[in-house]
Amino acid sequence: MKYFEKREDIINGLLTILLLIILVANAVQKYNYKADERFEWSSGVLSSKGNVVQVSGCYFYHTSYLNYVVDKKSIIDDGWDDINYSEESISDAFYPDSLSISWFSYNEKKFYEGKFVLPYKIILQKAKQLRMAASQDENNFTVENSDKIHLSFLAEILPKGKLVVWISNDDKNLKIGKYQAKIVNATWHVFDDSHETDTTSNIDIPTKVALVMERCPYTIEVKLPSGFHLRDSDFIFFNQNHWYFDSREPEKIPVFYGIPDHVRLSWGNGKKEFSSQFVFKEDEILNFFRTLKVQQNQKPLLLELKINNTNDSIHATLKNANKSLKILPSYMEVYPLAVGNNVVESK
Repeated sequence: MKYFEKREDIINGLLTILLLIILVANAVQKYNYKADERFEWSSGVLSSKGNVVQVSGCYFYHTSYLNYVVDKKSIIDDGWDDINYSEESISDAFYPDSLSISWFSYNEKKFYEGKFVLPYKIILQKAKQLRMAASQDENNFTVENSDKIHLSFLAEILPKGKLVVWISNDDKNLKIGKYQAKIVNATWHVFDDSHETDTTSNIDIPTKVALVMERCPYTIEVKLPSGFHLRDSDFIFFNQNHWYFDSREPEKIPVFYGIPDHVRLSWGNGKKEFSSQFVFKEDEILNFFRTLKVQQNQKPLLLELKINNTNDSIHATLKNANKSLKILPSYMEVYPLAVGNNVVESK
């Protein structure tokens, strides 16, 4: 009998210890989880007006939890009107306490990099201030659930590697702090996608800079076969500006200044409709513009895009008053579009 009583005492003692362990673990988990410090937020990066940069990485994070990436192919230089946001937002997460960022400055021809610790207590204070301000102007749900109000953390890149970090509720921006990045040695492959296999080839950075930064006035003339009319079309430049031709509200093609990267043309006559893409060779188009560069008091250059009579090819020529240069594409595609229930075949 005593044996069983002793055994029950041991079991009860073990159960008590196990219960205490569970209670302590739950308390530790609750303390670490800190539900009252978990919110919805996203991040992004911008650059002061005229400060032309391309960001290879901008990660706001808390301890080891990284945020989603920004678009590393995007060139930004237009301040708060041109923000490169992360591809997704984060929910039920701590606000960031760190920032890792790297970029290339086209103006300075330099790579920059910085890793910074952010003032977490100040972030919590300013975030609460922004959430409360936003809830006053929103519906009943946000008033009662101010912790659900979405905030953004933004890194503003300034010249000479300087940086300002902001927290925003879209209506109001509060400054978190100023930081200084350092110049680093890097190659253009920092902008490679993860699936790209060529990570060592020599990419000429001065050419990349010139394609984005050099300016030369020119007009574009699109010549179509008789009876055809230009439809919706896009003109895209290496500085990532673009001009869109809307056939419903046609306007005169203006004078451009950025070096063209590629064009997407559409045209038709009601019975036959076509679309195309013409991509310029980087080195060739840059050299052609430099060769024919407009001198003072001369007319802008002319970029002529001529569709042949069989609607299956585009011939591109860059001209000035005295000389013309034939441009060969790095890629060209012309294809028919469906009209009604029929697919138009090109001859």
